[in-house]
Order: sequence, then C-alpha cells, then structure tokens
Amino acid sequence: GHEFVFKDSHTQEEVQWHTIEHHTAMPIGGVVDPYVVDEGRNFTKEIVSTLHDEWSRHKRIKHTFSSLGFRKGRLPDDM
Repeated sequence: GHEFVFKDSHTQEEVQWHTIEHHTAMPIGGVVDPYVVDEGRNFTKEIVSTLHDEWSRHKRIKHTFSSLGFRKGRLPDDM
C-alpha cells in the first residue's frame, strides 16, 4: 500500500506514520464532537433570526420563466 508520514507544519517533526492497505477515511489532528453543544449559544435568538430571514426571503419575487416557458429564457432579477 501507500505509506504516509505526517509532519507538524511548524516544527517539521514527524508525528504519525500510516500505511494505507485499503480504502479508508482517517482524521488527522483534533476531532471536534459535533454533538457537544456550546454553552454560550442562544438558540432562541438563532431561531428568531432564521425565521426573520426566511420570512423576508419569501417576499422576494424571483421570476424563472419567460414568454418561452419555465427555465427556457430567464428574465433579469429587476423585472
């Protein structure tokens, strides 16, 4: 298989060696747990902000059709 040597980018010290013997995905470095909730997050504020953004977005009209039909001749955004 292929042999890999991982080095610290600052010190050039070899920190890990690995031989790939089969298809794999291998994380290098610190791994962040996606299920750990940051205590400083304000979910209520994030939810209200997302609701406001989505509500504002739905009011914007985006024409994706022309006299030729849907998606065949798109009109400019300002129309």
